[in-house]
Amino acid sequence: MDSIGFAHTYVGRRDRNEDCHLAKPDLGLYVVADGMGGHDGGEVASHLAVDIVHDFFERAAERAIASPHAAEDMMEMAFRLAHREVARERVGPLAEMGTTLAAVFLHGAHATIAHVGDSRVYRLRDGRLDRLTRDHSLYAEIEAAGVTVAIPAARAFGHVITRAIGVPGNADPEISTVEVEPGDSFLLCTDGLTDTVDDDRIATILRELTPELAASALIGEAWINDSSDNITVVVAQVPVPSARA
Repeated sequence: MDSIGFAHTYVGRRDRNEDCHLAKPDLGLYVVADGMGGHDGGEVASHLAVDIVHDFFERAAERAIASPHAAEDMMEMAFRLAHREVARERVGPLAEMGTTLAAVFLHGAHATIAHVGDSRVYRLRDGRLDRLTRDHSLYAEIEAAGVTVAIPAARAFGHVITRAIGVPGNADPEISTVEVEPGDSFLLCTDGLTDTVDDDRIATILRELTPELAASALIGEAWINDSSDNITVVVAQVPVPSARA
């Protein structure tokens, strides 16, 4: 299914931007990554992961997607390649690097979503915002277990990532496929946005603005709310067919 997409990133209050993003409407592919690791590690890891996913899907562009299952297999392979290559480059000053990774692949009447870490994917449909990913963080695991955590602890636990690309341990992507309807909007973002802008406000901005203006406005909202991180937003929208005269 055709789509339009817009992306914005901002270094914010950091010295360097360790986020990376991709918006390729011609491929139906949208990606964000939030690097970590000190020195230049985070920047290297996020760019490497996004480039590998992009290259994989670009090489596979001529392949017919026979089923949602086939698209999920492609996404899993792309993420595993990204994990392998980032892990391979973890030497010297890059020894501690890793990255989150979230992607949406629009194909036919479906969207395949994958993520590792706490970068998120949302869908806005008929004015309702649904989060399509669950953070791979210590806080999310505690919350899923039904344990109540005080706000200061929640903020600390929320930044302890339990899965990351390139890092030893569990880097398996969570992958799902949803049906797509005309007018659907998909938001991919790093935690520089979601740490300071709640879901209700995100929904309002997506409802009231075009995808291009929404991407910029969401970054501005996070900045105004004193986000201390890099902020990256990608908005992809499935157009509504024009009525024939």
